[in-house]
Amino acid sequence: EIDVTCAIAYPTGGLPIELKVKQVKWAVEHGADEVDVVMNISAFKSGKYDYVRKEMEEIVKAAEGKIVKIMPCTVYLTPEEIRHVARMMVEAGVTMLKTNAGYGQITKYDDVKVAKEEVGDNLFVMAAGGLRNADIALGMIRAGADRIDSGTPQDIFNTLDVAQRTYTDEELEAIIKRIEEMNEKQPKIRRKIYD
Repeated sequence: EIDVTCAIAYPTGGLPIELKVKQVKWAVEHGADEVDVVMNISAFKSGKYDYVRKEMEEIVKAAEGKIVKIMPCTVYLTPEEIRHVARMMVEAGVTMLKTNAGYGQITKYDDVKVAKEEVGDNLFVMAAGGLRNADIALGMIRAGADRIDSGTPQDIFNTLDVAQRTYTDEELEAIIKRIEEMNEKQPKIRRKIYD
């Protein structure tokens, strides 16, 4: 089973709302189960919060119930801005805050922790950007990430044995429990690719 995801407005989110909405509608009409949309970072940093909120609301509406991941690119935000944007996402009905879009944007543990502490179970938090090994991925899970995104998942799996040695048995049990909880709570729109 696999989800089809469509990336929109990478990597800085500077497209107008109308164009993002058209792209989301097109993606859904052509089979996307999830959309990854970069928030208009410039508008947010300029204090145009009503514009950003409207953008999120319009994207959620256009997605017609599909999973909506909005990337605020936390690498450019202060902790208070991360809290603010996370609250906006909850209010707009966004499914998931995806920390960054990649392209050199490295997610920090504290970014994930701040976002998750602010919204709890009201919004999924996905760590993305710079997750190049198991130690980083496990750290993101410990910080509160509900999902991990990596362009190099093989590097995470290849370094898992080494990373596990840095944790106590109790810490590993807590991480395994957290992973099981993550898998149980994931929004599910899965399709079989083969009969």
